[in-house]
Amino acid sequence: MQNPISGTQPLLTTDTMFKASMLAAWLLGISVSFYLLTQLCPPCLRLTLQLDLTGKNSSAVSNHTVCTHRLFRSYYEESGYFPGTGHWVDDSDDVTNNNAFHPNLCYFRWTDIPNEALDTCFRHMEIDDVLIMGDSNAGQYVKAALRKLRRVYGSCPMTSSQVLDEFGFNPAKYYFPYFSRIYTCRSTSQRSVLLRHISMNDVIDHEVPVSVNNSLVQAKRRKLWLYRNRTAIQTFGSYQDYVFRSHIKANPDLLLVFLPFNHMKKVTTGELRTELTQLKHLIWQTLGDRTKVFWIPAFREYYQKHLPWRKASEDKRQRGELGTRTIDAMNHVLFDVMASDIQNASLNRFGFMDLIQVSRDRHDWSRDGIHMHKIWYHRILSYFFQLLCST
Repeated sequence: MQNPISGTQPLLTTDTMFKASMLAAWLLGISVSFYLLTQLCPPCLRLTLQLDLTGKNSSAVSNHTVCTHRLFRSYYEESGYFPGTGHWVDDSDDVTNNNAFHPNLCYFRWTDIPNEALDTCFRHMEIDDVLIMGDSNAGQYVKAALRKLRRVYGSCPMTSSQVLDEFGFNPAKYYFPYFSRIYTCRSTSQRSVLLRHISMNDVIDHEVPVSVNNSLVQAKRRKLWLYRNRTAIQTFGSYQDYVFRSHIKANPDLLLVFLPFNHMKKVTTGELRTELTQLKHLIWQTLGDRTKVFWIPAFREYYQKHLPWRKASEDKRQRGELGTRTIDAMNHVLFDVMASDIQNASLNRFGFMDLIQVSRDRHDWSRDGIHMHKIWYHRILSYFFQLLCST
């Protein structure tokens, strides 16, 4: 339509003005949504940026679902074992996605779970007391957890070490320089979370040395006798029996059991099955179902990185077989014993990934054939926390 005065086309037609108003409304909606996202859910914003603004990540996870306990339970039932196949990404252009494990079954949102997300998860699940049990590798997971909790809460001083009770009972001093350590993490809002580590280098340990001070502990007829001033005051069936029936005064909200299979390669399959069954029943009897219990399989050993004296010991003890084969067999026994519990959605009993598979291509992270560099413990613990929070 021409302008009757100038004879030219009008600058803005009705159709053009309508399209412009629709574009303005759309841009306003995007701006409001972005503002609400930044104010109400900062972790969600990071996830949106991570998954949507980097084309590499978007395509990588488009055909997967988030890793959850429900998905893991379905996998347990269908496959009869822990999930673990996948691949590591070490050369991503996205720093937040570097050195990340991508399971074939599902995907984890973050390589490092955001501090706000972990704090929100702990509050929602009412987790104020975390207990980690296991050997020196479990001790490395404790250090990784401590580093993370310090970023979340700011301060996590050690509030207890070695002093367990009036008897000074320290049956694991021959392996660890401490038997138990407790860290108390406090935020500025005065919220506190306890992180406890109890050392354990056997599933059921009957062999303990003489204790210290005025207490005497003897392994006699496969019983632990606790003495004071040479007078027997209490007896325990094992070291673990003492831990759960006497040492732990308050039930933890979360228990992570890292199985010390590196120390148990001489144990037969039958003996291991018996000991795991005993430990499972002991935890049920003492902690009940309120405590969330996770059974964490052991990861592989790297024989070529073993220290020379350890190589000689392994060759003699394992008749030339790699320790990983034995540990893998032990992990399968662990699944068989715990399967009925971890497949039951009504119970607070959980499994994890097959760390033999997950650690398969991480020879470069092995420190001495048995222990990893700290990045391993950091990554695995982050994936664990994400799986925990999926409930």
